[in-house]
Amino acid sequence: MEAGNVVAMFLEETRFTSREEWEQACAGVWDDALAELRTNPGFRGLAAFWADDDTARGGVMGLWDSLEHRLGYEARSAGTVRALFDPFFTRGPSRPRLHVTRATME
Repeated sequence: MEAGNVVAMFLEETRFTSREEWEQACAGVWDDALAELRTNPGFRGLAAFWADDDTARGGVMGLWDSLEHRLGYEARSAGTVRALFDPFFTRGPSRPRLHVTRATME
């Protein structure tokens, strides 16, 4: 991750009651999501995260090298990837686009 990248992420209440259930669900769609994402120029990475069992909140984050490539993905194949993850959530998550302004990865 570096300055200039675009992060698309969301964190929302899930239909799962534990991290283990979340991880199993993600494992079931991960390869299909990556296969679709990798067809898009500028795709840099995908991450799933779990907040805690008390809130049952989970999220997914995609990393893109530029806003142009992120918008291209939106037009090309975002619906396919969202269809894999959307059933995990109790409602449609908001999807802000965040521009990386500073990052340190070690």
